[in-house]
Amino acid sequence: MEKKIWAKTVLQAYNYIGRICRVIDKQVLERSAMSHLNSYGYDDTIAITESVIDLIERKKALLILKFMVEDSVQFLDDNLRKVLVLFYFDRRTVAEISTMIKVSPRTVNRILDKAILKCFMQFEKNGFNIDSLKKYILTEPWLVGIYNSIVEKSRRPDLKISSSSKKKINLYSINTIYSSSVKNYLYR
Repeated sequence: MEKKIWAKTVLQAYNYIGRICRVIDKQVLERSAMSHLNSYGYDDTIAITESVIDLIERKKALLILKFMVEDSVQFLDDNLRKVLVLFYFDRRTVAEISTMIKVSPRTVNRILDKAILKCFMQFEKNGFNIDSLKKYILTEPWLVGIYNSIVEKSRRPDLKISSSSKKKINLYSINTIYSSSVKNYLYR
């Protein structure tokens, strides 16, 4: 069950990673320009440089997650890949997928479960077990929000984790993830 929750977290976050990386790029450019254009003291320049390095490290971690998902999806057979892509990347409902591929919703759920577990197995083959995924996810409050919302739906409150961020973000609606994550980058 726990492997499935971690895989679902990463799969659900996939669609947001590209947009969030663009926000990070914008912040890096703005902070770099701010450092260059203004006459700051040595300590201010160091602080700005450290914040740019932090943003770049965060982007690197997010891109690793993105590439990990893309790699794991490649290894799925066609039927599993099609259902997984429709559900997680194209944001189709189980009912829509059921109609599209002409199987029952229950069969779609079974296919999704199988695809999710196979993705996690591929994550593990690439060196990403639960502990290494936790390391990446704990650095991003919006990812913790996705994880906790999945845990809540699975009725396993014992698996919930808390964000180490000073700014707590309550993310139970997938629709608020992007705007909340952008705010997180803007106000760090």
